[in-house]
Amino acid sequence: KEGQADLKKNQETLSQLRDAYARGNADQKNKLRQQILTMETACEKLETTLKEQEKKIRRMEIEYLQKK
Repeated sequence: KEGQADLKKNQETLSQLRDAYARGNADQKNKLRQQILTMETACEKLETTLKEQEKKIRRMEIEYLQKK
């Protein structure tokens, strides 16, 4: 749940940055560009981590049920 909350927060921040980029002038866009790329990378990594954790949990559940 904590990871999902972090992802949601990061996605909201990314959305705000993108909105600011869309409204900004050239100077502001240059400043926001790297922040947006960094936040996109963070979101992608967190999504990957969450998917891997979900798979690991499912595998553990299957192994547990097979041992019963």
